[in-house]
Amino acid sequence: MKSSSLPQLRKIWKDLSAGETYQLLDRLGRFSRDNKELLHYLLVYGKDEDAYISAICRELDEGFEGLNRQNLTWTRKGLRRLVRMFNRYVRYSGKTETEIVLRTEFCNRMLRHGIPLDESAVVGNIFYRETERITKALSKLHPDQQLDYEGWVQTLHQREPVEINR
Repeated sequence: MKSSSLPQLRKIWKDLSAGETYQLLDRLGRFSRDNKELLHYLLVYGKDEDAYISAICRELDEGFEGLNRQNLTWTRKGLRRLVRMFNRYVRYSGKTETEIVLRTEFCNRMLRHGIPLDESAVVGNIFYRETERITKALSKLHPDQQLDYEGWVQTLHQREPVEINR
């Protein structure tokens, strides 16, 4: 996801009330490294979570297309880089449903792009760790909402891509 320039953010910022500005700045104080990206999320995607998910999915597609698969070592490094980027974006949202959808999308892309999960313990562990994070996030949801997503986890454990209808 590409962040906006500071002048563009200031134009959006001018339209906010004082209370909204204070809330944004209070939340912004928790993040030191990625303030601009967080502010971009809050101002542009804060009210449209589906657009945020779509933007991250497009970025994941680009990352998987650019993944070096000639050597398993380079594949591992590329996957770790994607996971670091991805975790940052999940943290910005702070919504459990978004986390579940994005982590499922990441696992789907690993399966659809034919990443060899069994040839490297590290690559397999990356996939396993993401499925465990999905399970952990599911436990935070209301039991009625958990039913919507539990089938996804079971399908991923069978190492089959999940059909996500948004």
